[in-house]
Amino acid sequence: MFAMVHFKMKVLGLHCNHIWYRVGTPSIGEDTSLLGKEWSCDSCVIILVHVEKEDEKRPNEMARRLRKFSIWFARLNEVDKIVLHSFAHLSESKADPEVARQIIEKAYKGIIERGYNAHLTPFGYFLELKLHISDRTSSRVFKSL
Repeated sequence: MFAMVHFKMKVLGLHCNHIWYRVGTPSIGEDTSLLGKEWSCDSCVIILVHVEKEDEKRPNEMARRLRKFSIWFARLNEVDKIVLHSFAHLSESKADPEVARQIIEKAYKGIIERGYNAHLTPFGYFLELKLHISDRTSSRVFKSL
């Protein structure tokens, strides 16, 4: 008999006409040189990623699922720019921050290897965010991976 595997990672994909952020307060980040740094992008998708405790058991599988969802969502919205942002606010269950960082970074590298423009927001910092979300019917997708 096959065991049921329950994947829990939560993702919220948003198709944006424009994204801007400024690195703000550290949560667990320690690099003070990042504070106040700004970044922006036009015509892209941002994937808000919440890695749950159960996902720690299969980090490679979860990175693969995140990569596949991110590329699918970018294709759906006809863009080649993907922003990954750790967003531990989509569930009460939280993975160890280091494991979450590793999963997101592995997905990020896989996205780049497949020819997409990718950006990884600084892990462990609260960001001041401005999102201009498009009005496309496909511009907002929430999924449990």
